[in-house]
Amino acid sequence: MIKEALAHAHFTHAEILLQDSLTRHAPGRLVGIVGMPGSGKTFLRNLVVRRIIGSPESWGTGKVHVTEVMALLDINAKFSAKGFAARAHRSVLCPDLRSLYREATDEISEAYMRSLRDADTAWRKGSAASNTSESRYWAAFTEAAIGRDLKLLLVEHAAAIGKAQRGEEPKDHIWNLMSILDQVGCMGILNLIPEGFALWDGRPEIAERMDRIYIKPYDLRDREQLTEFARIVLHVAEKYEWESENAVQDRIVDIGIATATGMRALQELFARADINAKRRGSGRICGKDIEDAYETETHIANLWRQVDLLNRISKPATNGALRDIHRDFVEAEL
Repeated sequence: MIKEALAHAHFTHAEILLQDSLTRHAPGRLVGIVGMPGSGKTFLRNLVVRRIIGSPESWGTGKVHVTEVMALLDINAKFSAKGFAARAHRSVLCPDLRSLYREATDEISEAYMRSLRDADTAWRKGSAASNTSESRYWAAFTEAAIGRDLKLLLVEHAAAIGKAQRGEEPKDHIWNLMSILDQVGCMGILNLIPEGFALWDGRPEIAERMDRIYIKPYDLRDREQLTEFARIVLHVAEKYEWESENAVQDRIVDIGIATATGMRALQELFARADINAKRRGSGRICGKDIEDAYETETHIANLWRQVDLLNRISKPATNGALRDIHRDFVEAEL
């Protein structure tokens, strides 16, 4: 069973934008889904990708319309472009579709899976497998991706690309990826935490070819957004038993601050509160159980630093700011 997402306005808005970006398929273009940890980036991506790409059974034997690759920190907690290229190549030859199609494993035929295993075996036995250069891996990826009619490359933990080796620019890795995907004829979807803005910061040629879709936290100072967040909190609370109807209502703002209005953080908070209630021998949660379930001050402060960064990188320029930029540019030219 696929877990249900918490339906809320910010998620729905991002869903519409992602659906539009992928429907207007543009080879070489990237889509960056940017949000706080636990905001539903992967769930959103999988939901829309399944809707557009369909079941593997509809692709044709040996075809791989979508696959996922992890951007990991390989060497001294730094990003390895060669390691990423190797994983990207293997992800096309023998993709692991369990994350994207958790509910569809029985629909993936044995013939389809056998064709993937055969291709992986052929690669490992071939002479190319011993050639570990980054360029050779990307050449092999390009050849395999074209042959398998790859349409979408999903990059999980893409902010890791920003942790490049000394002397490397993470933006160069992104530009290289765009060029490769352009050759293949597919798009890429990057899952990014707010710090991922370093991948396009200062490079307009990248920013203009990357649709950035933000799943924003709720602004607790805005009455309308606070009302919407309260609705979500009360919806999550419905699955638990409470000692008082006011245990949650009286703490909406505090709960929002403690979780930075994050959906997964909210669910985990109530799960911890339920454990607290059971520890004291009660089947009903009280207000103190919620308060004892808050994270540490340091953790919550760090969450809000990320929220501040997310708000800054997603805020459009004002008319006044545009004119200031132009004035400064003109004065610098004089």
